[in-house]
Amino acid sequence: MKNTPRHQHLASAPAALIAVLLAITLTAAAPAAVFKQKADANSNGLSWETATLWNPEGAASAGNDYFTNGYNLRTSTPGGGTGSATFPGASLTVEGGDGGARGTLTLKTKTTTIGNLSIGIGTVTNNVNTGTNQPATLNVTNLTILSTATSSNQAILQGTNSNQDLTVNVTNLLGDGYLQFTNPRAYSLSVKNAAAFTGTLNLNQGTLTLTSAFTAPAASFSMRSEGQSVPLLVLANNLAVASFTYGSTTLNVAGSTYTSAQLNTLLGVTAFSGDGIISISSIPEPSTLAFFLGGSLLAVCCAARRSLRTARAVSIEM
Repeated sequence: MKNTPRHQHLASAPAALIAVLLAITLTAAAPAAVFKQKADANSNGLSWETATLWNPEGAASAGNDYFTNGYNLRTSTPGGGTGSATFPGASLTVEGGDGGARGTLTLKTKTTTIGNLSIGIGTVTNNVNTGTNQPATLNVTNLTILSTATSSNQAILQGTNSNQDLTVNVTNLLGDGYLQFTNPRAYSLSVKNAAAFTGTLNLNQGTLTLTSAFTAPAASFSMRSEGQSVPLLVLANNLAVASFTYGSTTLNVAGSTYTSAQLNTLLGVTAFSGDGIISISSIPEPSTLAFFLGGSLLAVCCAARRSLRTARAVSIEM
């Protein structure tokens, strides 16, 4: 069919929208102060509110970007760990650096909320203890898994000790890195929008329950199948990814679907439960891709702003 001016205009609309939104987002990004951690917060009383942990010194505050820089950072502990803590900065990046190859964020209160959290070679761990070990909840608006996180140097979410289970609620999952759940604890994951995530979600240990549908058409999901503490996936909701790997078996035929019972029979295991299904995503049609862009573009633009800030921090250090 011959392209008329109307067709040409419609075809160019998504590209124009992308250009406009990127221009607005990037030009509106005011320079943010960069704070790098310079010491571990390994004792009670030390947290992201401790001014002397940061370079330049100052308690975490609004509008600034913070990097763990290879050190261990603790959340604040309102109510002695029984309350809710909100990270006050514009963003927090858990990554290696001067203090070591891996950065760590230790959750020391029952509920932690972070607007923009990026994890590279870093670990976010529940270590709440209010006299006894306690479960914790992490709420994140934009969670970005950086490309530095790989299958050999993962971005990790975990519970440290017995009963220190972890619930993770994410509005937008972004990035292209490797995110792993490990340690034999109970994990719950809710992600409202994973359309822009192109990395890997890995279940290495523990029980992971999907408390919302997880739809990431260009991402992969993998599970360990051997050794101690073989993990369990509870499909309380549907999982849609480009490929699913259990041990050495990969399921990647576009359009195929699997129930828990079918997976257990196919793989000869008892590692799956729940009424949800796993579906292998087809390559999106152009119109579907445009829809995904409409739903996730603003989140990607926010991630681009944080990437620019990260690049600025690196250039300052160099």
